[in-house]
Amino acid sequence: MSSRAPSDERAAVSLAWLVRLRWGTVAGQVAAVGAAAWVIGPSFSAGRLLALVGLLAASNLALARLGAPAPGWACGAALTLDALLLTGLLHATGGPSNPFSILYLSRDSSGMASSFVLRVLSWNPVTEWKRQRTQAPMRSAVTRPEP
Repeated sequence: MSSRAPSDERAAVSLAWLVRLRWGTVAGQVAAVGAAAWVIGPSFSAGRLLALVGLLAASNLALARLGAPAPGWACGAALTLDALLLTGLLHATGGPSNPFSILYLSRDSSGMASSFVLRVLSWNPVTEWKRQRTQAPMRSAVTRPEP
């Protein structure tokens, strides 16, 4: 019989699977950045994207080194970091206009939080200020007869 509680064993299995999934994510992201650099050519700036993927790989290496009796917060912290890194990747590749930004949304309320974070990161105060200064004053849609 195991000396660990069932929830500890479940957390260890979850962490092991999460580490494997994240290595697959690192490989897929490196392949996607490499393919984009090959297709687009020298005008494609891959440095920022590869830095974010490198951060994911480094955090996954640290997560893997935690070992079997991983703390209870490890999976949650890794998934939170994954959401932040996905936000950074989407922001660096076009923000809300990126066709893959739909992958950022989910079926539950975390999708609303994710879309809010994406919208906040894509907001540019200088552009907003210029738009407001050049915008014509609002006119009434109803015309009034002249007296």
